[in-house]
Amino acid sequence: MRYNSSWLTRCGEIARAGQQHSGTADHGTVTIVHRQASRHAERLRLLGVRQLPDSHVPLGTFPGIWDITSWPQYWATQYSWLNGHQPWLASPLMVVQAWASGRWPTTPVIRQVNASTFTVTEPGGKADTVTGIRPVSVPGPWVITKVTYG
Repeated sequence: MRYNSSWLTRCGEIARAGQQHSGTADHGTVTIVHRQASRHAERLRLLGVRQLPDSHVPLGTFPGIWDITSWPQYWATQYSWLNGHQPWLASPLMVVQAWASGRWPTTPVIRQVNASTFTVTEPGGKADTVTGIRPVSVPGPWVITKVTYG
């Protein structure tokens, strides 16, 4: 099967703008892809996002240093999260617990200092400070931005 690339490009533009497409496709697969993109655009519109992220929009340096470290990785994770995958990523405590479990075989003591800062007491007694944010203004994954080792 061959797909009309200009039609696929137009589907992407329509989905990013959150518009409805009234035309029909020659191939059912393309229609399904378009419907999924439209549903995603509608979910983002309901969350207050006016336009899907575009590679031509300057976003600045991504603030995350663990586990999500780039804007493309964040948007892919955000999309996955919106579809019900890895809901724990929205919980700052659970993200810090995941980071800590990758460092030590035993569970360290984790204490929340404020909304974005945690103190993680290592098994040896040293206290590390872990800071993070939600890099966008809509609900979604939380990322670690700084770790200060004790």
